[in-house]
Amino acid sequence: ARSLFDQNKFDEAAKAYQQLTTIDPADADSFLRLAEIEYQQKKYDLAAENIKQAKQRAPDNLEVVYNEALIAEAQGRYGDAIDVMSKAVSDLRKQSTTQATNPRVYGILYEELGRLYRRQGNFADAEKTFKDLMALGPAEQRRGQLELIETYRENNQIDVAVATVLQAMSANPTDRQVKITYALLLAEKQQTDLAVRA
Repeated sequence: ARSLFDQNKFDEAAKAYQQLTTIDPADADSFLRLAEIEYQQKKYDLAAENIKQAKQRAPDNLEVVYNEALIAEAQGRYGDAIDVMSKAVSDLRKQSTTQATNPRVYGILYEELGRLYRRQGNFADAEKTFKDLMALGPAEQRRGQLELIETYRENNQIDVAVATVLQAMSANPTDRQVKITYALLLAEKQQTDLAVRA
């Protein structure tokens, strides 16, 4: 099943995982993989049903929770997706596992949560979430900064976005992605010559 999935032979992989759910109905992973396949095929209702089955079997599995949010987002249910991700962050904070202290895990959750807020048009919460992401460490700070700039841009706060990208360039003058972002913002401000030079 995994080999077929990796080769993008989704129909065949789905049949194999379906057989696995019959052989071992308690295994959350088979339902999760089925949901991933159906998500790739844009069969969101089926994906939602299988992710529900996976969650019943592994309610604390972050991969299951993350995919549940992605499926809800694909269905346009941003509020549900936000609830799922917010609860995941809250539950993780209550744990004392290695996973619960790993900034990378929080980074993935914060990044998706911030994007969900942004897609919902809730720019204030998106901004707060990306700032939380930036506070996690150097790698997360860069990702959070880029997402924050995009949030300002989508909210038509171009001047704030430019100021933020200039701060990012000052901290990381060789960062190619930050420079590209700066050039695109200049273009949006109709400063074409500066954008081309950048």
